[in-house]
Amino acid sequence: MSLQPAINALAETLVNSALRADPGSKGRLQAVQGKTFRLRLQELPWPMTLSFTEHEVLFLGEGYEVINGEVQTSLSVLGQLSDATQVTQAIQRGDVILQGDPIFAQQASQVVLGLNIDWEQALADRFGDVAGFWLAQGVGELQQRLPDVHNWRRWFADVLIDEKKLLLGKTEFAIFTDDLKALQKRVEALHKDKK
Repeated sequence: MSLQPAINALAETLVNSALRADPGSKGRLQAVQGKTFRLRLQELPWPMTLSFTEHEVLFLGEGYEVINGEVQTSLSVLGQLSDATQVTQAIQRGDVILQGDPIFAQQASQVVLGLNIDWEQALADRFGDVAGFWLAQGVGELQQRLPDVHNWRRWFADVLIDEKKLLLGKTEFAIFTDDLKALQKRVEALHKDKK
């Protein structure tokens, strides 16, 4: 069984929950409403295809082919793309491959990267004012004590691919696909010889 539907469902739930907590997300969604964006991460063996509606982001299946733009990159680079100058440098280095309208790609990425959530208010709405205040203070304290987020993302990608083997790296997936095709050819040849 493929992990793709589960990962897409989890990502869709997380993204849409965050968008609902951000009052500015409606304007960012309107800019890309009705369009589809594909994100290919080196750490995932399948692309993530996002369709934007007026109020939410839908994560579509792998076979969806009608897209308005596509970005190919890795998790470690993805976190650095909030600044336009960093995007240009990443494209020049070959860390990011962009297909389609670059303005649309920027707008699509800003739907998520532009999140501006008032965590204290969001937590207060969910748990009450006092608990929300203390939780927000704790989150702020934790953020200050944690090391660089980019290092955590790189570490997380390495753990998923290299240590826990939950995801295949791009090279491993290509080797697996080639082996599977070779096996399929052998089975077809044996089936043909049997007839």
